[in-house]
Amino acid sequence: MKNNPFKTSTKSLLLLISFFWALIGAPFKLISAGRSYSIDFKGTHSILLNRSLKDSSNLVRYRKTRPRSMAALQYRANSDIPAFLDILHAYGYYDACVSDRTYFLPTGKYKIVILVDKGPRYLLNQFDIKLKANGNANSDVLNRLQLRDLDIRLKKPALSTTIVEAQEKLIQKFTENGYPLAKISSEKVLVDQAQKTMGVKLEVDSGPKAYFGKIFLETNSQIRSKFIRNRIPWKLGETYSSEVLKRTEKALYDTGLFSLVSINPGKELTDNNEIPVSIQLIDSKFNGLTVGGSYTTTWEGIGGQASWQTRNIFLSGTDLNLNYQVNQKLQEAGFKYIFPDFLSNNQVLAISSSASKNRQPNYTEQAIKTDLYIERALSNYFKTSIGAKFDQLETSDSDNNGYFSLFGTPLHFNTQSSENVLINPTQGGWANISFIPYFSINEKNRNFTELKFEASGYQFLIPSRRIILAMGMVYGSLFGQSQFEIPTPYRFFAGSPNHLRGYPYQEVSPLDSNNKPIGGRSIFLWSIEPRFMIFKSIAIVGFYDVGNVYSNSWPKLSKGFVKSIGAGVRYFSFVGPLRLDIGFPMNKLPNIKKKYQFYFSFGQAF
Repeated sequence: MKNNPFKTSTKSLLLLISFFWALIGAPFKLISAGRSYSIDFKGTHSILLNRSLKDSSNLVRYRKTRPRSMAALQYRANSDIPAFLDILHAYGYYDACVSDRTYFLPTGKYKIVILVDKGPRYLLNQFDIKLKANGNANSDVLNRLQLRDLDIRLKKPALSTTIVEAQEKLIQKFTENGYPLAKISSEKVLVDQAQKTMGVKLEVDSGPKAYFGKIFLETNSQIRSKFIRNRIPWKLGETYSSEVLKRTEKALYDTGLFSLVSINPGKELTDNNEIPVSIQLIDSKFNGLTVGGSYTTTWEGIGGQASWQTRNIFLSGTDLNLNYQVNQKLQEAGFKYIFPDFLSNNQVLAISSSASKNRQPNYTEQAIKTDLYIERALSNYFKTSIGAKFDQLETSDSDNNGYFSLFGTPLHFNTQSSENVLINPTQGGWANISFIPYFSINEKNRNFTELKFEASGYQFLIPSRRIILAMGMVYGSLFGQSQFEIPTPYRFFAGSPNHLRGYPYQEVSPLDSNNKPIGGRSIFLWSIEPRFMIFKSIAIVGFYDVGNVYSNSWPKLSKGFVKSIGAGVRYFSFVGPLRLDIGFPMNKLPNIKKKYQFYFSFGQAF
């Protein structure tokens, strides 16, 4: 019987289609068969713990890469359990159990539920430290040491991070007091499952007491070595301290002359127990042009700035800065010259001058101002300065128009308890006190004195450091003349993006008969602002501002305070925090009509 050619062709075609489906269709089938899933954690009851578990999870990390089979999905889930247990142990849950369940949802996706049974949290009931028997240190370091110095609290949860950080701080205490080779020679962790407690026993090998030895400068810097050595505070033969090295690194970085500063002790001591120190330096760019823009929703509006700086005149770290700024209300050009190591290693001589035209809501000022002062560092956190200043200005659009020539002798005292008080302060604080007598040159008996105090403080409120309480204060007084004889630009006004944020710019002040702010002779402002980190780069804040400006030289508190309340958002960009605030005035003032104020700017309020 002859074969039907049509049937033969059909079979061949079907075989060909099957072949191409195996080559082309099968991969798509495998891809479409990938298991899409979601993850949920049950039993953690802690945002911080939940985040730590997610950060360690392969299920979370590779969620976009779908496993191709149910077995692969289950393997991925099971592989997370050891990491989860390690994290739970780190949080003090040493009896914790973790399991997972997988559910197939009507949507076609899988849901994996991680079930966490934390069990009781173990408490730290013992933290003992002793010196190694053949150690070289006496017991002075340990005798002065308290557990609170290591942030150890007994009868508190036994967190592994706390214990590790305590060991690091313990070694740091030895290196700060002359023992650079100190190390933990023995560590015992005792877990009592019956009492649900944990104890730690540490043995410290201090190594021999060391003294500062020879300094090796490893640099091809264009800066004279004398300038560098002037910032090295220790002398040959003094007791070694790692804290001194840290402060020296900061002092060299703060000059702005180096892009790299690395100070490291040697690994071995000499026969005299001296430890050599190497200092590695790489110069930064000494000359630079900076151009920038700004925008505020208050008075100044759109603006721009430009500055040119050279920081190594005469190869001695001398700094010259030429600057210009302009916005809708201000034009200013000036220079500042800083001469380091003036008559002493910890003194600088600074000269600055500027010419400006400044239009404020309550006056217009054209001025040429020159300052000369000597600043001296008293310690790592205290400095003072004394100098002279000459201000030549003309005021208009105010209640005291005219020409003024003033000579001042400013005295400043500054303190800073934390290095972290720049554009995003989180702890510590700072305070500035200034005392400036002004003497009128062109008019007799027009002398007056300004006294001003400003301070801010910052404190973490919870161990996770996600809530920061910030507080700021301003106090000022003007003595010697009546309110109307003091030039308007030197009087006090309030209402700004930093204090009394619910009120228009510079509108909080004593008023004239037309309800126009004319400025006061004293001021008191106080602000409190809790800051809540809700994501890594986003925070929300609430704020409460109080204060007032008074006609008298001393704040007349019986007149009461004006108050404002508000909230804001902070976005932490790579250049620093961007802030958006809205403030509401809580007091009715005759010159205040608007019921709220918006502020958008760079940096924190204070």
